[in-house]
Amino acid sequence: MARVEAASTWKIWKGYVDTPEGQVHYHRCGSDGAHPLILLHQWPDGATQWDPMLPVLAAKGFLAIALDMPMFGQSYKPEEEPDLGGFAEGVLAAVQALGYQGPMDYVGHHSEVPGWPCG
Repeated sequence: MARVEAASTWKIWKGYVDTPEGQVHYHRCGSDGAHPLILLHQWPDGATQWDPMLPVLAAKGFLAIALDMPMFGQSYKPEEEPDLGGFAEGVLAAVQALGYQGPMDYVGHHSEVPGWPCG
C-alpha cells in the first residue's frame, strides 16, 4: 500500500500569474508533477474558500490550485463584469500562464448568480 502523507504536512503557496487581461492570484498546494486539480470558487467568494481542502487534496496526490477568478479576491478587476464565457477564458488563460498542459481536472463550487443559466 502506498504511503499517504498527512494533510498537515503540506504548505499552501500563494502567488500571481500574468495573463493578457491582468494578474490572477492563486493558492497552490501539492507536488510539482502531480495531477493538477483546478478549484473554482463560488460567487462572490475567492480562493481562500478552498484553503481547508488544499492540503487534503495534496495528501491524496493532487496538485491543488485554487484561483481567485477575475474580478474576485486579489485578481485583476475587469472594467466590465465578464459573462460566463469571459470567466472561462480568464481561468484558461491563468492555467496556461501557470504552465499546465495536458490532462487536468476542474472542480467548481455551485454559484447562484442572477442571470446565469443553471442546468
